[in-house]
Order: sequence, then C-alpha cells, then structure tokens
Amino acid sequence: MTNTWYKNEETDYIWWLDNGDEVTGEWIFSFDKKKTYILPS
Repeated sequence: MTNTWYKNEETDYIWWLDNGDEVTGEWIFSFDKKKTYILPS
C-alpha cells in the first residue's frame, strides 16, 4: 500500500492521491497534502 501525491500539471494547486486499488470510486485530493477531501463517484 503506497500512497503517492501528484499533480497533473506543475502549475496546479491541487494534489491528487494515488492510492492504488485500495479504494475504488473515490477521488482524494488536497491543497497542502495534510487535509484531504474525498469526491465520491
């Protein structure tokens, strides 16, 4: 289980969490990599 933060573009303000296949149907993002937000599908 490796959770990796990434940005789609270097200039983006949003960090996305790549949690592998741990959870299906949720998009987890953050602005500071500390507080996370979840978008359910």
